[in-house]
Amino acid sequence: LLIAGGGVVDTVTDTVRTAGLLGYWTHVVQDALYPLDAPELRTPGLRVPGGQRTSLAEVLQLVANTERAAEIDASAPGYAMLIIDMQNDFIRPDRPPVVYSGAAPIPPEKRERMLGNASGAAAAMRARGWPVVYLKISWRTDQLDSVHPNGNGVTERFPEGVTYLVNDSWGTEVVAELAPQPGDFVVEKKGASGFGLTYLHRLLRNLGVHRCLVAGGSVTGCVRATVMDGTALGYDMTVLADATYPPESPQPHLDFLAPWARVRTTDEVIAELAQMTAGAPIA
Repeated sequence: LLIAGGGVVDTVTDTVRTAGLLGYWTHVVQDALYPLDAPELRTPGLRVPGGQRTSLAEVLQLVANTERAAEIDASAPGYAMLIIDMQNDFIRPDRPPVVYSGAAPIPPEKRERMLGNASGAAAAMRARGWPVVYLKISWRTDQLDSVHPNGNGVTERFPEGVTYLVNDSWGTEVVAELAPQPGDFVVEKKGASGFGLTYLHRLLRNLGVHRCLVAGGSVTGCVRATVMDGTALGYDMTVLADATYPPESPQPHLDFLAPWARVRTTDEVIAELAQMTAGAPIA
């Protein structure tokens, strides 16, 4: 990114700092900024952090001598798989909302199908050397770090001492059938979206990812929020319809995701992954 304009002391500095956090490389055109005598441009320790300083003459020379770069790095994986909230407190039949609050458990055959499909897609990704990223909710016992609205009508009915999605507890662990493997990534979140107040966006940029396969749940909550935020950030999102929950058939809420993402079966996606090269889109 070439940065021009102003003011150096606030807007430019903040833009360059945020760009660095998001994985962009910036060049500050120091003679196309205001004020031109800003101390950040010349004082060690105060200059615009994370930005390389350059001049307008250097920029013009660069543009004149540089061919248009490829839009996508051919060596990058292109795809990542996002596995959302496949945690004990969400999908185990003996989870607290089922035991104490009357929530309906996922029928065993549907649960097995969902986990099997997610596991198969993850294995196909790993076989290609492409990243698998687990997103899971984890809170303090008092939930002061939660970004969900206070009160959910569920935990209020738990007996004293019963925890839900508490840091380092059984409930926050990914279910055994889908446990992370060496080389996978695990990102903790405090709310619905995997992109909200997490480093997921920067991680995907570091990995060269621009397309995401999405499994997990719920389709009405965390999957939906992650898909919508991912689309807004420029990612091409594909939801594995039969690797999500609640595993209704048909799943009416998947229709709401159709304007934001491709919705495919796991078998369709695995078949296409086996034939595609890095960076190629799913049809």
